[in-house]
Amino acid sequence: MKRRNFLKNSTLGTAGLLTVNVANSCNSENTAKPKESQTIEKPSISPIVIATWDFGNATKKAWEVLQNNGSSLDAVEQGVMVEEADVGNQTVGKGGRPDRDGNVTLDACIMDHE
Repeated sequence: MKRRNFLKNSTLGTAGLLTVNVANSCNSENTAKPKESQTIEKPSISPIVIATWDFGNATKKAWEVLQNNGSSLDAVEQGVMVEEADVGNQTVGKGGRPDRDGNVTLDACIMDHE
């Protein structure tokens, strides 16, 4: 079979399958509606703490804040403060390398929804 014919036939076949699936999904008999006696449970959402780099101390501190019913904003702030105070961390904070003017600066930024 030539490549052109193969592509044409497979495209037409795929389009046909998609059309059937879309048509079936529009059928009112196939739509699942919850009965009045049924309750729809929302999935529980658990917080997670993620850091861009391997900053285990920062994520640990942020997790502690969340576990003690602190806000996510407080958790981020506390986690960042751990790394920026670490003089052994040469990427950010007090132990960070100086900028082009020779100054070591703190550069974290947090944005709240308000």
